[in-house]
Order: sequence, then structure tokens, then C-alpha cells
Amino acid sequence: NGAIRASWADGTLRFFHSGGGPAPFLSGTKFGLRARPAPPPGPPPPFACQDSCTLGATGIRLQTDAAGCVADGELLNVSRDECCGHCSSSVSCAAFAWGRDSADPGHRHNCYLCSAVSGTVSRANFDFGCVERPSVERPRAPAPAAGATNYTYYSIEAGFESTSDEVIVGLGQRSFVGPAGCVGGKHCGQWKLNQKNFTWPLGMTKYQISIPFYVSSRRYGFLWNAPGDGEVAVLENSTNWSSTAQRQIDFWVTAPPVEGAFPAIASRYADATGHAPPLPPDRMGFWQSKMRYRTSDELVDVAQGFADRNLPLDVAVIDFYSWSKFGDFHFDLRCWPNATEMVAEIARLGNGTKVLHSTYPWVDANSSNYREFLAAGLFARDAATGAPARCSPAPGGAMLDPFLPETRRAVWEKVKRGYFDAGIEMFWLDDAEPNVHTAGLEYGCGIAEHCGALWPNRWIETFTEGLQREGVESPVILTRAGWAGMQTTGAVLWSSDIPSTFESLRIQVRVGLATMMSGVTWWTTDVGGFFGGDVGSPEFRELIVRWYQYGAFCPIFRTHGDRSPGMSPLPARGSRYGEDGAVCTAPEGHAAGAPTEPWTFGNETEPLLAEMIRLRASLRPYIQELAANATAAGAPPMRPLFYEFPDDPTSWLVEDAFMFGPTWLVAPILELGARSRWVYFPGATTWRHHFTGEVYRG
Repeated sequence: NGAIRASWADGTLRFFHSGGGPAPFLSGTKFGLRARPAPPPGPPPPFACQDSCTLGATGIRLQTDAAGCVADGELLNVSRDECCGHCSSSVSCAAFAWGRDSADPGHRHNCYLCSAVSGTVSRANFDFGCVERPSVERPRAPAPAAGATNYTYYSIEAGFESTSDEVIVGLGQRSFVGPAGCVGGKHCGQWKLNQKNFTWPLGMTKYQISIPFYVSSRRYGFLWNAPGDGEVAVLENSTNWSSTAQRQIDFWVTAPPVEGAFPAIASRYADATGHAPPLPPDRMGFWQSKMRYRTSDELVDVAQGFADRNLPLDVAVIDFYSWSKFGDFHFDLRCWPNATEMVAEIARLGNGTKVLHSTYPWVDANSSNYREFLAAGLFARDAATGAPARCSPAPGGAMLDPFLPETRRAVWEKVKRGYFDAGIEMFWLDDAEPNVHTAGLEYGCGIAEHCGALWPNRWIETFTEGLQREGVESPVILTRAGWAGMQTTGAVLWSSDIPSTFESLRIQVRVGLATMMSGVTWWTTDVGGFFGGDVGSPEFRELIVRWYQYGAFCPIFRTHGDRSPGMSPLPARGSRYGEDGAVCTAPEGHAAGAPTEPWTFGNETEPLLAEMIRLRASLRPYIQELAANATAAGAPPMRPLFYEFPDDPTSWLVEDAFMFGPTWLVAPILELGARSRWVYFPGATTWRHHFTGEVYRG
């Protein structure tokens, strides 16, 4: 907002507040830009300059390609004219000169800040290296020139200076357990909230959901707007980005006034990438799920169990293999013969309980839809051969390409007939990374290395767009992956299949906070973990209690898991809907784990779990306030202590407690056998213990 100015002297670029002091988020920093040598005699070399205007009160977006021009880039929710238009004297403006430095070899570009704007990060050097990627000719895929058979991408790098005391939080969801197996800080689990001295891949995998946005203790937010393969190295004194196949460098930065900086960063990020739709109030309570309910009869019995115990249930979840083959997009009628009647009965028992259904992006070669989709060209392809992209989860099948509008329309038509018309309007998108090795694949946006990180967003949009066409104003989609801007689709990100251990629980606290600071609005975890967990074990029963106590204050409260011992085989016939037990017990070998309902874990455990479900229900008015603020201002419902108390130095060190909105400080028990724990109370304020009424001073 014009509060920061820059000065250039003695080869150093310095930033100052309009009041005269150093800008706090850049305090004490010298960027060390070296002065350019005197130009040689004769005409000056070609030099391209691009003005980048402020986006209202949001921030600035910078784009350049190897020629100093701005290439196509529409990933942020702003038009090219807004973010690249010529600056006028009436707006606060930063002119960034992109030009080849004659003293540097190759395609190195230097960035020079010419005038002040509401914020920026640091001096940066940009490197381009040309990468030719062969591709088959396909009219649907973008090409740099008519008739081209090769796409030209660049391997690009950008480095930004930092300081050793800077704290960087965000960069997506890293949910696997660490630090075991980490080498030099690379590709580990989220076992530290501050990302300093970590290196992360920018592509998508099951446990590495890369969202290249972070917030800094120096009160700025930064988005690397390149949705493809690469790496970010957050080092002691610099943050270095590299992408393997992009057409341009493209990043966005915002630095609001210091007072209220983090809510302002969240709001500006939402303005730039899109706002989340409202979360319907009837999805804010408890979600019941397991691996897996086998028949309509089983799911109705679960709803009946909640009703009998007067326990509120917002969502009942159907996990995978309710179909015959991947890609059918309809129920196997031998196991789920009357979905419409089932959905209506569950809603009646739960006073409005919704049903959420699992889907995958694979189409088995023996699916009822495979030949139709193949003939229409709806699959991702091998970039070298043009053959459909194969995938192991669906034998002989292929992976869909949701970058194609025709794919999204065709899939939704199947989903509508198979599920939506039966009353199901919530969907769970498993394997949404997608969970395959994507190198060498090509989508409607280009090669996977260039734009593959956007694949999950387009897959989510398949369902969001369809639901909205059918009149569902605020879709809710559970997904295992998503990229920047995913919040606009009604996505709920979950932290994948994690171990059922106390170590995993401890990590989830940090995972959730990092994910929230990556611009994600709604997030959840498998309460109890997914892998393991004997329902009769005293240790696991203690873990499930602690996980419920944590989960009740997560943005979405959902239990799930593959528990032991497994379920007994179903009878051949005899349920109320006439299911075929011989087929439904373990289709293609996928058996069902033990029940996960609250009454499964014994008479001592059940009331403790029920207490958390009822507590969550009592918080619905408060959660509605959080949801409204999330939609209007991008505010994460779950947030680190420093979000609310940035001037409290200790709040930056707390990784095992968090704020649930502005009012609740949540400090879960994270150790087996623990009956107490240390809690840091931030700020000069008074805190009252919810369960005991005891008062503490911050």
C-alpha cells in the first residue's frame, strides 16, 4: 500500500518503511546487487522491460521468458491485462527490468526494482536453459507455432536471498513419517514446521502434495506459479527454485502492512488464486468412514447405530470397490442394489446425514466405459507414442485426462447417472495425484513435467463443475491431492494413508498447520491413522481417543482406517437389500477391515469418543463463523500460534499446539500414557481451560 520504499546506493538495494526505518520483513538485509559495468561503445544491446502493476491491494506478479517477453500464463485468478498492464502514474507500481546481462553467459536475467510497491522479496537471478521435448502432433495440445511437432520448454531457476533467522512455513503437505530415511533434509515427512534447511520436489506423489506457496516470518507470502516438476531448496541464506520444463518464470509475492500481516496475506492469496465456496453447515460435524463398507445393508446399519445412541452423524462414507471395475462410475448392483432407497434411509436415520462416495481416475480395460472413452480420446497419453497412459491400479486400463473439457463432461455424465441421480452429491477422489509415474506422459495442457501438478485440480473440477450444473451451489469434494487454487473447487484435502501410531499423530499436527499455511482452506486426516490398529488393543484404544480429541478441532472431523481383525465373510444371501455376499466380501481380493464406529472400542472408550463427537456438534455455530471468514477472507480455520500472535517470539517455536480460529487454543495429548503436558499460552491475554474452568495467564 505504498508503505515501503527502496533505495539504491553503493551497489546495494535497501527497503525502508515510509516512516524511515528498515522494513521489518527485510530488516538488516543487504541484497548485494552488483553494479552493472559501463556499456561498451556503440549501440546498446537489446533490452526488454516489462512493467508489473499491483493487483489492487493484493500483490505483484512477475513473468518473463528467455527473450524478456511475457508468455502465456493464466494460472492465477487475474487477467493478463491486470497483472502485466502498463503502470500508470495513478497506481503504486514496481517496474522490473528483464534483460540479458552481457557479463553473464547463457540466458541469465537480472531483476532490478525501479520503484516501491507494497512489498517484494529480494534480489533474484534467473537462469534459462532450453529443453526440447518431443511430442506427437495433437491438435488439442498447445504448441508454440502452427504445425510445430516439438514443444520448447525451459529448465529455469530463480534464487532469492534470505537470512538464517527467517521462518518459512507452508509449501504443501508432506504427510509421511520422518525423519527416518531422510538424506540431507531431502524428501522427508513433515517433521518440522519451519521449512528452513529442507529441499522438496515440486511434483505430486501420494505423500508429497506440493503447493509452492509459503508465508514468512518477514511478513510476506510467495507463490512459485509453475505447476510442474522441479525442486525448492530452502537453505540457510537463500530460497532457490527450479523447474524442469516451463515456458517462463512466473511468481507472485505479497507483503501487507506488518500489523495483521498474516490474515492479510491469506486474504490476498485468496484474491489472487480464488476464494473457497461456503462449507454447508451440515458437513461441519462428524464423518464416519472405514476401509470398507461392503454393502448397502452395512452402511444403513452404521447410520442406525448412530441414531440408536443419539450421536450426530453428518456424513457416511463409502470407500472403494462399490463398483465391479474401476471406471464403471456406478454401483455393483449385486452389492448395492438400490442406492436411492439406501441414501434416503440414511438421511432419515441421521436427520439429514449425507452419503459421500469414493471414485478413482482409472478406467479398467474391462470396464463398461473403457471402449467409449478410448474412442473419444479421453485418456492421458504417452508423449512419445500417443498410446493411452497405462496404470497398475486398473489392469490393462488407462488414466483419464481431465485437462480436456470433453473428458470432464463425459465422466460427469456417468457419475450423474450412477451416483448423483441416487441422491449422492459428495465425492471422494482417491489417487488424485494421480498415483502413477507421470514422467513421459502428456495431457491437454502439455507434458506432465510442465503442468502435471494441476492435474488434481482439473480432476476435482470434473465433479465440481458437474455438481454446480445440477444446482449444487457449494460442492464438497474430499481429495488426496491439489495444487494452488484448489480451494475454489470446494476441495477438502486429506493427508493420505498414514500409520496408526503416536508418531504419526504427532506429525499430523505439523502437517495440518503447514497445509493451512499453503493456502488450503479445508483439511482432514484419517482419525486413528489408516495402516494398522487392532480394535481390541489397549494401546490403540488410547491412540484413537487422543486422535479423536485432536480431530474434533481439525477443519474437517473424519475417522477412517483399515483396522484388524478383518471382517468375516458375508452370507451368500439374506440381507434386506438382497446382496450377493459371495461377490461383495472381497471383490478382486479387497477385503474389509474391522469396524471403526465409536462403539467398536469397548465400554471405556466409547463415551470418550462420543464426548468429542458431541463437542464438535456443539461448536457448529463457531465453525460456521470460521467457514464464512474462510470464504470471504481466505482465513484458515486451523492456524499456527504465530498467525494470531506474530509478535510473540515463542509462538513461532510451537509445533504441537495450534489455534482453531481466533478463540480456541488446542494442545492435544500426543504421547502414549501421558495424562498431562506442557502448554505455552501466547499473548498478554487470559485463557480458560474448557474442561476444568481453570484460568491461565498468557
